[in-house]
Amino acid sequence: AGVILIFKEIALGLSAGLVLTIWFSAASLAGEKIASTSGLAFAAQVDPNTGSSTPVISQILMLFLLVTFLAIDGHLIAIRTLLDSYEFIPIDSMPTLGIMIKSGIGAAGSMFLAATIIMLPVSVFLLMVNLSIGIMTRSAPTLNLFSFGFPITLLGTFIFLYFSATSIGFAMSDLVDAAIQSMQDMIWGLNNG
Repeated sequence: AGVILIFKEIALGLSAGLVLTIWFSAASLAGEKIASTSGLAFAAQVDPNTGSSTPVISQILMLFLLVTFLAIDGHLIAIRTLLDSYEFIPIDSMPTLGIMIKSGIGAAGSMFLAATIIMLPVSVFLLMVNLSIGIMTRSAPTLNLFSFGFPITLLGTFIFLYFSATSIGFAMSDLVDAAIQSMQDMIWGLNNG
């Protein structure tokens, strides 16, 4: 019985952490897409979480999400939710793996939606910048695209990200709220089968 209890608690903790990790990957995915669109994908560093090379914009957005998570006491809410699961789920019951898998798949779909919402304004801005650069190079063919287009795109991205920091902060706060709600729904679903 003790082994089953240990397995249950490990499975519950891992699945709750997995749901949060999948949701939080939206910030990293949005950063990768922003970096690849703006030309900042060359500025990459090794991410200790994944062990792969990740663009710096992605790392900045992940740190921004982490600070937002800590600022709104998301870590305390997540720990409180796991502690409350002892009251909701009887100790001798086994968690339903189907609900855990369904929550993970639902979090993955929501991750792509959240990443799109975070990166869409920057991508639309970069599309407009690239269209204006294209019009300029079409009207003056002697201009070298790489000599002035690339710096304009990089500078425009930095300026846009600077001025949209408040909006990105609200998006990160909504992302944290949705991730915690998804984790709580998963634990509630384990209780109600």
